[in-house]
Amino acid sequence: MNDCDYDYDYDEWELRKMILGGSISQYITVVSELSIPDYIDKDINNINDLSNILNINQEKLLRLLRIGVSLKIFHEMRNSIFVLTNLGKLLRKNSVGSLREYSILKGQDWARKTLTGFNESLKLNKSAFETMHEENLFNYLENNDTSDLYHSSLKNISFYHDESIISSYDFSGFKSIADIGAGAGSLLAKILKENPKIQGVHFDQSSASKMAKKSSEFLGINNRVSFKSGDFFDEIPIVVDTYILKTILHDWNDEKAVKILSNLRKFIPENGKLLIIEIIMDEDEINGSIMDLEMLMFYGGKERTKGDYSRLLSAAGFSITNFYPTKSDVSIIEAIPFQDKNEEG
Repeated sequence: MNDCDYDYDYDEWELRKMILGGSISQYITVVSELSIPDYIDKDINNINDLSNILNINQEKLLRLLRIGVSLKIFHEMRNSIFVLTNLGKLLRKNSVGSLREYSILKGQDWARKTLTGFNESLKLNKSAFETMHEENLFNYLENNDTSDLYHSSLKNISFYHDESIISSYDFSGFKSIADIGAGAGSLLAKILKENPKIQGVHFDQSSASKMAKKSSEFLGINNRVSFKSGDFFDEIPIVVDTYILKTILHDWNDEKAVKILSNLRKFIPENGKLLIIEIIMDEDEINGSIMDLEMLMFYGGKERTKGDYSRLLSAAGFSITNFYPTKSDVSIIEAIPFQDKNEEG
């Protein structure tokens, strides 16, 4: 392509917006931390009142809100009155599918520090997070008492997945289900509420188990769920009909993913099922994704194709039986154990 074929004005601005992405992300974090969308939602939406409540200079606050207008988070009415757009509504506290806590999570100092280690990590067998913090993300969260923010933020993202998963797969024939790495437990709770004959097991690190146990998600179904803490790299001593791994394997490299699957294989009954719920990349798609960038930087894992998961499962003694797309960005891979652990499918 000749240089004269470029639309410099368009291309330069599009690239500059990407370069400024870190500043935009931090802007959203600050707006969320200040609870500005919640104040506006309660009709505290003029500069005078907001300035007094937030103790922010009026000129700076007006600039802050008008930046949000350019990002389509706010809309400015006459007399500097602001209202929320549909995007802005997703930054309110306790709203359905809120991304407020996720935006605050991504603005934490430890998250920002991680970004600076990306270049060096590409030359190492480590994620950028491990490069900068000398331990993986989950151990860091556990050791620094920040797991609650992490799990609550992912719970809100899970809202978009859960209904599509339940509507795409029939759980009614199972007697017992274990959600491995269940986090806040929203998917397991919804499955149990939809299927009153199923018993459930929530399995995760101790901080996540304690958080889920106190959650309102399990109100009314506490008698049908047990909470077990553990490390899925050690062992998963749970025997149920069906095991769920929702957005777990993409957090880890192939070796560690096989380790998790192999630990499940030791306890799964011969007629048991394993449901892997992940973003499944197209086999013919050469492009990466934003989520693959997230895995590369923060987790050391990766997004995979159906063929990639087939190879991981085979290495751990499983074979794929069915594949279920959903209306969200995740799909469900159904797998069963080989009848002979040494069998190859």
